[in-house]
Amino acid sequence: MQHLISANYFRDTFPLFVAPARHGMVASHYHDFFELVYVISGSGMHAIGTASYPIHAGDIYVISPNEPHAYYPIEGQQLNIINVLFQPEILDDSLLNSSAQIGLTGLLYLEPLFRVESRFAHRLNVQGVLAYRIEQLLNEMQNEQDERLPGYELILKNTFCNLLILISRAYEKQLQKSGINSEFSRRHAVVEAAMRYIETHHTESVSLADVAQHTAMSASRLAHLFKQHTRRSLISYLHEYRINRVSADLLESDAPVSELAKRLGYSDLRFFYRVFRRYRACSPTEYRQRFRKNQVTT
Repeated sequence: MQHLISANYFRDTFPLFVAPARHGMVASHYHDFFELVYVISGSGMHAIGTASYPIHAGDIYVISPNEPHAYYPIEGQQLNIINVLFQPEILDDSLLNSSAQIGLTGLLYLEPLFRVESRFAHRLNVQGVLAYRIEQLLNEMQNEQDERLPGYELILKNTFCNLLILISRAYEKQLQKSGINSEFSRRHAVVEAAMRYIETHHTESVSLADVAQHTAMSASRLAHLFKQHTRRSLISYLHEYRINRVSADLLESDAPVSELAKRLGYSDLRFFYRVFRRYRACSPTEYRQRFRKNQVTT
C-alpha cells in the first residue's frame, strides 16, 4: 500500500495544498495529512478502511491521517474531484473556537469517526448555489497556488477558512435535519467535548480523569467510548495534537527543542523525544533540519 507524505505536497512547509484530480481506479493508499474531498462530477465507490461507500457529485467529506482508502469509479465514468490536503496547524484557534466550530469539528473529526456505523450517511452533499460558491472558492485557491504571487499563502489560508466555515454551516444544518438518534447525538457530543478539552488544555498536565470530569462521565466509560470511535486512546490523541503543534513551532522559530517541549507540557525531555519519533519517525532536530532545508531549496 502506498504511503503519501506531507513533504511531497506542502511547499515551503506551508501545510495546505489544492490537488484537483480526475480518477479512474486508484489503488489503496494512506497519508499523514487530512484530505478534504469535494466531488465535482461523476459517481463511484470510495473504499475507506474496510468499508465501501457510494459517492456522487456534490459530496464533501474528510479523509483522516493514516486512513487507507481507494477509488472505484462506475464503469464508463470518471470521477472529477478536488482534494484539499492540509495539516491542522493551518487552522487558527480563533476559527476553532468560533461559533462555527460545532459544524467544523463535526465535519473534520467526527464524521470520519462515526461513518462506519452511519454508513456514510452524514457526509455533506451540496447542490445549486452552495455548490457553485464552494467550487468558486476552490478555484480561487487553485489560482492562488498556481500563480504564487506575493502574499498568496495568506490568501490561500483565508480562503480555506472561508470555505470551511461555509461548509461547516451546511453540515451543521444537515445534522439538525437528518434525525440522528439521541444515542448517536449523545456520543457525538461526548467525543467532541473530550477533544475540545484536550485542545484547549494541551499545554497543561492532562489526565484521563481530568477529561472525564469535564464530560461528566466515568473515566473507564470515556476511555472505552473515545477508543471505540477514534481508534486511538485519549492520551494518544493528546500526544498527536501536541506533536502537530510542536512540528509547526520547530519550523517557525529558533527556540531550543527543550523550550518548545516544556511549552507543551513535556517536563521529561527524553520522553518527549520518544513521543516525537513515534509520530514523525525522526528526532525534533532532524525534523527541523530536514524541512528547513526543503524550504531553502524549493
